[in-house]
Amino acid sequence: MRLSIAAPLCALALAAAAGCGGGDDEGAASDLTVTVHPQGQGGPARERHVSCDSGCGVRARDLAPVPSDRACAQVYGGPATATVTGTLEGERVDAAFKLTDACEIARWKRNAELLGKPPR
Repeated sequence: MRLSIAAPLCALALAAAAGCGGGDDEGAASDLTVTVHPQGQGGPARERHVSCDSGCGVRARDLAPVPSDRACAQVYGGPATATVTGTLEGERVDAAFKLTDACEIARWKRNAELLGKPPR
């Protein structure tokens, strides 16, 4: 399923979890495609399109991968995966999410307004 969210709704819904943009590129267009595979890569997918005049409240730092040198508790959150692709405030975005350890689960939760809650 593909949904288009108007800029005011996008900003309102995402600002609560991620704060407002406010960088040097504020005002640059954002156009993101969010794809979630709740049962893992081989299962069904949920897709939505988020488009607005600025970052929609999404921060690039929240989409950044977990640093490879970070120690993370080995807690498995399930097979779900997600991707966020497109442009965020004029910059190219290609972020992948998974629930393979505590750091990845926390990263997913930080982006729950965009991805949805981690599937159980």
